[in-house]
Amino acid sequence: HQRAVHASSARFVAISAGVRGGKSLSATVEFARRIYRDVAAGKSRPTAGAGKRRRPGLHYWIVSPTSQLLKEPVRYLLDAIPRELIERVYESENTIWLRPNILVELMSAERPDLLVASGVDGMLIDEACRVKASAWRGALRSRLSDHLGWALFASSPLGKLNWVYQELVSQA
Repeated sequence: HQRAVHASSARFVAISAGVRGGKSLSATVEFARRIYRDVAAGKSRPTAGAGKRRRPGLHYWIVSPTSQLLKEPVRYLLDAIPRELIERVYESENTIWLRPNILVELMSAERPDLLVASGVDGMLIDEACRVKASAWRGALRSRLSDHLGWALFASSPLGKLNWVYQELVSQA
């Protein structure tokens, strides 16, 4: 099933598996692959400024229901990206800069009203079924509209009465 995830070119991909099923790892590896696929496709925009405050050429989010749950996808991402492509990790700012001029921001969905910023090119939502539906409908989805960004959703299933199943899986 993981091969199907990596072979998919769909804009939105949901990965559902039970405990220790490899969904976060698989989704994070695919997240890294899609970032560098965007680079290869020439999607990077002109940058402005310098240092950690500069405007990135490409911009991505990793979102989890809580800040505590961000730890695992971040570990997987730092393992999946070759060291020479990791420019800097700013733990105090929950940001990772990758080469060439790529910003990955780490976002908690605990307060959906705070999920505001400029548009992003893609995102990984880990434990998506545990993220409030209002976070996806109100803030996260709209962040993808500027650049027709993509999203990967990794989650334990938690049945069919959640927004991931109802809005993504059952509509596919």
